[in-house]
Amino acid sequence: MDKSNYTAKYLSRGVVLRYDFPACRLHVYQTNDPLNDFVPVLERDGQAVVIENPSFHASHWELTDYLKSEGLSVQARLLAYHMAGAAFMPQTPAWATRRAIEYGHNGGGRALVSGFIQTFGADFDEQLTEVTNVVETGELTLAGMRFRLLPTPEAFDVVMLDTDALYLHLLGSDCHSLVMGPEDANRQIRQLNDYLTSDYSLYVSGHHAPEDATDVRRKIAYLKGCKRLAAECDSPASYQAAMRLAFPNFGSENFLEMSAPAFYPDQCTL
Repeated sequence: MDKSNYTAKYLSRGVVLRYDFPACRLHVYQTNDPLNDFVPVLERDGQAVVIENPSFHASHWELTDYLKSEGLSVQARLLAYHMAGAAFMPQTPAWATRRAIEYGHNGGGRALVSGFIQTFGADFDEQLTEVTNVVETGELTLAGMRFRLLPTPEAFDVVMLDTDALYLHLLGSDCHSLVMGPEDANRQIRQLNDYLTSDYSLYVSGHHAPEDATDVRRKIAYLKGCKRLAAECDSPASYQAAMRLAFPNFGSENFLEMSAPAFYPDQCTL
């Protein structure tokens, strides 16, 4: 599937990119809210599975209305990284691994939610989803469609086995990433190289429009650049300046600011 081979449907606020695979259809909802999330929805024969919650109340309503207009019955939510947004389809079963629940309810995901509450106020749905179905990584079938959950340090990525698409939380070949030191950079490089060997044609991430293998290779080059520049610089401030020079016009600067101290643990309290 070519990443540009989609049909766009513009809503009042967001937009849905629709990809038609032989066995099913993938809807990718771009929220255009303050977090600009991308929410994949896989459907076959009128039944659907949503991957991740949208985080803002207005996005809940818009996506729910869109799915109703398409005549889709959502059978399950797969929640990896976005446990907030519990008001979205609360009667629909929520599936997650124990690791994802820990991350979202008590770990780094919960910490991010606390910050978002302060930043965005009542528009942000801070309530955490109560997971109804705890599963292990591996294969499962939902709404007649097959998925494989791949473990990550925080939660899981999702292979949509009836397509050649993969969902992962963060990619973004033109965006900074959370890179928590050289070991984490090496881990991400290994993971992305493994994904390239699987020949996925579409990489759908939670905070970027769908990308392809060329974008993954650009991301690997970025991660190598993180390691190289961190070794050449002597402080978080100088590292950030060097990264901005090396990767101009990259988005998600907040991720760069959050990551920089991790390369200099002797100087900063993380």
